[in-house]
Amino acid sequence: MKKSIVVYIFLIACLPFTTKAQHSFGAGITPGLGFLRSGQLKQAGAVLNDRDSEILNYDYSSKAVFNMGFHGVAQYRLSHQWSVLAMPGIHFFRATNKGYFRSTLDGSNGDYYQYKIDALAKIRSVQFVLPIMAKYYIIPDRPYFVTGGLQFTLAGKSKLVSEEDSITSYYTLGELYSSTSRNYSYEHKLENSKMFQMHLSLGAGASILTGYFHNVDIQLNWLIPLTSSYYYTSDNAINEATLLNSVYGEQGKQAMEVTTGKDLDKFRAGILQLSIRYLFYNQVK
Repeated sequence: MKKSIVVYIFLIACLPFTTKAQHSFGAGITPGLGFLRSGQLKQAGAVLNDRDSEILNYDYSSKAVFNMGFHGVAQYRLSHQWSVLAMPGIHFFRATNKGYFRSTLDGSNGDYYQYKIDALAKIRSVQFVLPIMAKYYIIPDRPYFVTGGLQFTLAGKSKLVSEEDSITSYYTLGELYSSTSRNYSYEHKLENSKMFQMHLSLGAGASILTGYFHNVDIQLNWLIPLTSSYYYTSDNAINEATLLNSVYGEQGKQAMEVTTGKDLDKFRAGILQLSIRYLFYNQVK
């Protein structure tokens, strides 16, 4: 008798997940902002800055830039408030890292040299992504929902576009006497990087234009990196064609790690994106 009661309770509890299940299919786009950060690289610049009194500022930072993705959507509605989504697609990842260097070298009679370097490292890659998320409508019969899940990524080889400006100025008697500048540019694939990445996906949004055969979701989504990767090339030409961005070359990376004791294998890619999904077909089970 007790076993029968337990079975009945279990079946009643499962009714909301079985009687209203739906399959929905669609497509979407995910414009957003992407970044690639390395706390260890930033700390390496700080180590050199503290070690050398002639260095006024040595810093690396990340800059968020525009990303775009396209994906399909498969949604399985478990109950009135719960759904599961899978969104296989392609993502065009973009990130820009900045390098900043300032130093002075004292001469005689109060004369001195000032060195300035401004560096941009633009990193590009094409990624195949598979987000799998749970979707929960916060209040029944209201359009507002939250999501949570994981995104699995297979990334192609990244490309580095390096742009650097170097200025050397000579000051005498407190006034600028001469100044020379030089531009450095370099492009190459970063053939050394990890292919697999994983992110924790958290979001919130609303369903609009709801109907029996269609539905539009607009969602703000934050992809938090759970894995890290190295990014560097074994191309020796990068050593002559870059200054601060030599850390994206094998020799420059190793030299920075030995000099500062920092690990430059831990770059993490994150994305803040707006997901717009159109579900255009529903199949009620």
